[in-house]
Amino acid sequence: MRLTSHDYSAPGWYFVTTVTAGRRKLFGSVTSAGVDHSPMGRLVLDEWESTLGVKKWISCAGLVLMPDHFHALVGWDAVPGNRDPSLSSLMSNFKGHSTKRLRQCGLLRSWDGVWARGYWDHVIRDRRHFDAVQRYIEANPARAWEKARR
Repeated sequence: MRLTSHDYSAPGWYFVTTVTAGRRKLFGSVTSAGVDHSPMGRLVLDEWESTLGVKKWISCAGLVLMPDHFHALVGWDAVPGNRDPSLSSLMSNFKGHSTKRLRQCGLLRSWDGVWARGYWDHVIRDRRHFDAVQRYIEANPARAWEKARR
């Protein structure tokens, strides 16, 4: 659910999460050292970097690609006048381009999808919330490893 009172093209920080379709573990596996990314995972991370390279006004203060989901802490202050600054545009471009590249590289069949529809977001309201989200993202692989060991 989006905050109806919030303008998602406005400058600010956002915590976004998107998952694979069916929560398939496509992007690697969790180890005691973190996430060991598969070729699909490495390509998705590369596409994230490419997306940020095109949208130079977007900053990323935290990122983790887990075997079946993706978390990022993204924000922007100002956007060039002829660009779409919205969070939905960022996520749509990233998910679409990563799927296309996976297919082009032969890592995904043409009829398969990667991502579940949509994404979740939290509007970052203050520095304390920002710091908590950064810690959550950083600790995500360790939490998953501990959970898998139980």
